[in-house]
Amino acid sequence: MKHALKIYIILLCVCAPLFSQQPRFFYQPDSAAYILPAVNDSYRFNSLPEPVRADSNLLGLDVVAAGQNGAISPYDNYEDALYYLVSPFARYTFNRRINMTLRVNVENIRRDYLYPERSYWADTFAGHRGDYDVSAITYRGKYVTIKAGRDYLQPGINLYENLLFSRFAYAHDQISIHLHNRYLVLSSVYVSPTSTRENGQLYNRHINLHRLALRLPWGYIALNDLMLYGGINQGVDIMAFNPLIFLYPYRKNKKHLDGNNIMSLELYLTHTDYFLFAEALLDDYQADRKVSTDLEPPEWGVNLTVGKKELAPALMWKLNYTRLANRTFNAPDRALEKYIDKNYPIGHWLGNNFWEVKTSFVYMPTPRWSTDLTFSYLEYGDEALYAPFNKDYENYTVEQGYDENFPYGRLHTQAGVTVNTYYRFSADWLLRGRLGYWPVNSILYNRISAGLSLAYRFRFSLNNAKQ
Repeated sequence: MKHALKIYIILLCVCAPLFSQQPRFFYQPDSAAYILPAVNDSYRFNSLPEPVRADSNLLGLDVVAAGQNGAISPYDNYEDALYYLVSPFARYTFNRRINMTLRVNVENIRRDYLYPERSYWADTFAGHRGDYDVSAITYRGKYVTIKAGRDYLQPGINLYENLLFSRFAYAHDQISIHLHNRYLVLSSVYVSPTSTRENGQLYNRHINLHRLALRLPWGYIALNDLMLYGGINQGVDIMAFNPLIFLYPYRKNKKHLDGNNIMSLELYLTHTDYFLFAEALLDDYQADRKVSTDLEPPEWGVNLTVGKKELAPALMWKLNYTRLANRTFNAPDRALEKYIDKNYPIGHWLGNNFWEVKTSFVYMPTPRWSTDLTFSYLEYGDEALYAPFNKDYENYTVEQGYDENFPYGRLHTQAGVTVNTYYRFSADWLLRGRLGYWPVNSILYNRISAGLSLAYRFRFSLNNAKQ
């Protein structure tokens, strides 16, 4: 009889974890710095870097125009040549503890998808599409932080390679509560993902995340415990908000909750200007070996990044290795259990069934100019997140055993270099250039691609109007 075992004991022995803010160097020298929307980028509230003396109360409008001759990296989703966006936003601080953020995106429709499964999920009108990007109210107290609304969910150190929550995902509708002091952070987060439709029936979906964290003088360690559940007319399970319980035994003992559980462990260490970030993720593991269904391979992933914040003056370096096993984040029977929201992966952008190694050099001589150079090698198998769950192992007996190649299926190999450069002419004008060269190319349309983006921010300070 199939028995899925989540290895809680091992993770518990590693002790308690954190919900921390990203160190500044991950927002600037890392490739996450100065995110200016290109044809392939999801626009987000911090896309345009703020001037040093940013207004705390601001009403504005971002206008972006971009062009390219094709997708520039495997992390892009569009081959379309042109992109433009108009994005009004507001940011208002009611007092020193409560603030509000609002942003709406209106952009042109893009139809030439590199990954057709990741199609745009919402309505379109008159050749355009639009939606709320961020709409949230946050309370920050001395020992508690509460957020309600739509915002990006990026706890801890958040790199492009993170497994549990992707930088490329849309913002999530959420309610989050964080209890914190100098040593511990205990978090409970609820996310309302899009519903799924199966056989004419609508299935409601819900996500609960518990995060326990230990702050260290030289970093942090964090444990994430996530449950995705749903069903026809499935409502929110109030007790799943309790951050003191483990969600896997809770769901199993509850009986009526259909879903999936994922756990991950994060470790961030820093010494002088060296840093290490490690993330280990477990989706499913079969402890028994009694019937053929017990031969299902483990669903797991690992993300390891090491680097030096100052390899030379104004130059940062990092090296990353990422691996996600086949079937991770997928579901054997029910689409509602797939780790997807709004047609985008919630976890790593590539889904699963791949491994990648890459190294980046980020040069930032002045706050106005930043350039990063990345060399990468990727092996990617069959699409295994959106596709039906592969059950080849059921064709073997326990005595025969089961093994499979990794990556599984048709192999796609991608090796090359990308260059991103950002230049800010003033507080409101920002230029971004991108270049990709792939001597080994089996994913993108072009071996050589280039793109250019220009953005302008109209701003009006509300500070003078604030009473």
